Amino acid sequence: MKHQLYLCLLVAMSLLASCISDDSTISDDSINIAISGIESSYNVVSFTNDKLVITPVVTSNFASDDLTYTWSYYDVNDKQVYGKEVEKHAIHFVDGKDINEGLSLPEGEYVFFLTVTSASTGYKQFASTTVYTSCDISKGFIVLKENGDGNTDYDLLNTSNNSFVGNVITTMQGEAVPGKPRHGDLIYYFAYQNPENDRCVYNNCYCVTTESNEVRWIRVSDGKTVMDADNCHFEKVDGEIPYRTVRGYFSSYYLTSNGVWSGYTGSYANMGILGSAAGNGGSTHCVTAAGAFYSLVYWDEQTRSIAMSDYNGGHVAGMSMVPGFEVENTNYDCITCGNNSTMGENIFFMLKDRSTGKLYMFYIDCSMWMPVLSRVEELDASSNFANASCYATCCSQATIAYGVCNNKLYAYDLAGTQTERELAVTGIPSGETITYVSNRFYNGLGAFDYLIIGTQSGSNYHVYCYNMVGGEPVGSPEVTISGEGILHSVDYVEPSTSEYTAQDACPVLDK
Repeated sequence: MKHQLYLCLLVAMSLLASCISDDSTISDDSINIAISGIESSYNVVSFTNDKLVITPVVTSNFASDDLTYTWSYYDVNDKQVYGKEVEKHAIHFVDGKDINEGLSLPEGEYVFFLTVTSASTGYKQFASTTVYTSCDISKGFIVLKENGDGNTDYDLLNTSNNSFVGNVITTMQGEAVPGKPRHGDLIYYFAYQNPENDRCVYNNCYCVTTESNEVRWIRVSDGKTVMDADNCHFEKVDGEIPYRTVRGYFSSYYLTSNGVWSGYTGSYANMGILGSAAGNGGSTHCVTAAGAFYSLVYWDEQTRSIAMSDYNGGHVAGMSMVPGFEVENTNYDCITCGNNSTMGENIFFMLKDRSTGKLYMFYIDCSMWMPVLSRVEELDASSNFANASCYATCCSQATIAYGVCNNKLYAYDLAGTQTERELAVTGIPSGETITYVSNRFYNGLGAFDYLIIGTQSGSNYHVYCYNMVGGEPVGSPEVTISGEGILHSVDYVEPSTSEYTAQDACPVLDK
């Protein structure tokens, strides 16, 4: 039904554009305003010297000084624009017949329309065109980092033109987000209230949380904050610890110390607000379960429990089938978690006993109904994997997890054999310390499956993206990124991603 509603909305928008171009307020054929010379569509790169240039030709039997000209526009994702309400809801752009202007609009699709009005009679005629906007900071690898002042910013490597944009938040907003990075997450088709008119719209957004308990949802197309702690809920919640925001099938999940808030994404949404919280709390440790319609499986830091938010945002407590081990109100700390799909869905949480210091791998079977603990392994305390400084999970090529110990990369078998092996990595200069590892893949235009290794050398970071065979890095890095600051994590954004494939396109990773 949701897909049908979306198709209906697209049809309505198409008819709307047609109505604008043909509309008039007087039907007398002796009164005439004719508009031509406008192309059906234009492409403009926002926030650059690129300009939208439109020079219409207007012929009329009205005197030239009787005519006024106004250009307006609306975002096709703005659900409040319907039928004859276009003029009421559209945003004024410029007065005058011609346009020769740069655009500061997020990447997207817009309808621009010219209104020609006879001042003496009120007679109007409209003509419209579609304007597609793009932006250099809307595509590529996002590198979340701590800057030299101890605050949060990110760099972006555009993979289309190999351009590098440093300190995007500071560049676009004038200052970084206070505090060191806690987490960064890309949410495709994130729904929010347009600050210009308080109406629900959606764009690809990057959610940043910091150790100073700041949260920002940043529109990746222009680097501007569109939502923060002041307006993400129906009423502001004081003292809330923000952890991260991730995307499920058609919901966004916002994990906080008060529970998991959720709201529908894209064309499913009608409010652009994250609704009531479910559960007791959250953390940065979570994955989504494809087998449970991309429900969220997460670690609740407040009760030290494994829980689930279903695809509609409802709280579901975990259950244990392993004698002697519980998943609710435990005495564990969560170190990391992951989801491997090499041989079915294999979700795990790596937990540390707060009393004994022992490390355990908790394996979770997740159905549509609940997360169930099905297997527990105690890790060898002397192993490199148990003593690793950072972790990641191989998403689909092999049944392994990764750990970095003493600046070496190790693979740990998730199939229950308790084996580990060192993996050879080439192309990293001596003197660089490995501080980050991730298996980041993208399924869509320009698909890739990279093992990403991040290093630190003084105040500079380096990112190396390797192709893999069987989960192991091969050859030299396919992509390299370098910048100033302390590396926290790496994400990827591709603006061509479909709303209905976004949950498959880019996985939710622990970090």
